[in-house]
Amino acid sequence: MKPFAGKSIALWVEELDELAQLGAALVNLGFAVYTVDSAADARGLAGSGAVDLVLTSLSRTFTGPLELLSWIGDDEGAAGVVVAVDQWDKDLYLEALRRGAFDGVALPLDMPELERILERALAAPQLQRIA
Repeated sequence: MKPFAGKSIALWVEELDELAQLGAALVNLGFAVYTVDSAADARGLAGSGAVDLVLTSLSRTFTGPLELLSWIGDDEGAAGVVVAVDQWDKDLYLEALRRGAFDGVALPLDMPELERILERALAAPQLQRIA
């Protein structure tokens, strides 16, 4: 059985190759994956209850997710956000946490680590949706 069967995730990343690879890996884990290409689209899914989590990449050239984090921080009940950040950019990772990211994972992705973070995010009481 797939560990995340029945869960959904919005995926917003900068590179198309990364999107395809990560999307396929998330589907293999059981997620229903919704790809988005803007902060507004990610915010809409996160705030609507359509997804359980948002996974986004974040880099010095791809900073839209910081805007997303600021919006979601104001939206009680929105899906949690996990960021994937270049392993050498600790400042960007810390900024994402300050703005409300649940956690982050270093790029290049370590899939077992990402799975652990996603599992923790889904189990976090502040991210549990009230039916």
